[in-house]
Amino acid sequence: MKGLFRTSFTTNPLVEVHGDELHNKKNVFRLKEQDEVCLLDGKGYSSIGTIQSIEKQRIVITYTEIVFQEKKQHKKIILCPPKKEYFKECIKNFVQLGFSKVYLYKSQYSQYEFFDWGKFIKLSMEQSLNPYYLEIEELDCLPESLTLVTNQKNGQYLPTEYYLIGPEGGFSSSELEVKSILHLPTCILTTSNAVTF
Repeated sequence: MKGLFRTSFTTNPLVEVHGDELHNKKNVFRLKEQDEVCLLDGKGYSSIGTIQSIEKQRIVITYTEIVFQEKKQHKKIILCPPKKEYFKECIKNFVQLGFSKVYLYKSQYSQYEFFDWGKFIKLSMEQSLNPYYLEIEELDCLPESLTLVTNQKNGQYLPTEYYLIGPEGGFSSSELEVKSILHLPTCILTTSNAVTF
C-alpha cells in the first residue's frame, strides 16, 4: 500500500491531488483507480482511502475511518550532520524507525549542508507509512546530561538521556574532553547505520 501525506483531515471525506504531486503519484507510485492508499497527516492520524478517479489534472480519493497511533517511545538522538547524501539516509532511517523528533548539533567535523529536508521527510513517511512528521531541532550546544554513546557493561546497558551520533570524522579532542565516552559493543559504524542501532 502506498502512503500519501496530507496536512490534515477534514469533515469532507474527499482528498484531491494536484500539481507536482499529481505527476509523482501517477508516474512514480503508478496509482490506479480503486487502489487503496494510506493517508497520513504527520500528527499521528491516518486513514485508508480509495482512489475514485485519476484524471488529467487531479486524483480523487475518498476515505472513511480516521485512526490515531500513539508515538513510539525512542531514545533522544543528537545527530552531528554528516555529508548530504548520508544525512538524507539518516533522516530516511529515523522516519522508517518511527522517530518523531531528532536534534541536530554541528560538531567540529560536521559537514553540514542545508537541504529541503521537509520534502524528503514527507516522501519517507509515504514510503514507510509512519504517521508522524519528523521534527528536527537544531542545538547551539550539547545538553549537560549526555553520554556520547551507549555502553554494555557486565551484560547491562547503561541508561542515557541522549545518544550522540558523530559525523564521519568522529569527535574532536576538545569535544571528547567535555563529555565522558562509553563505547558501543560493535565495530565503528557509518553514521546512517548508527541510526538503526
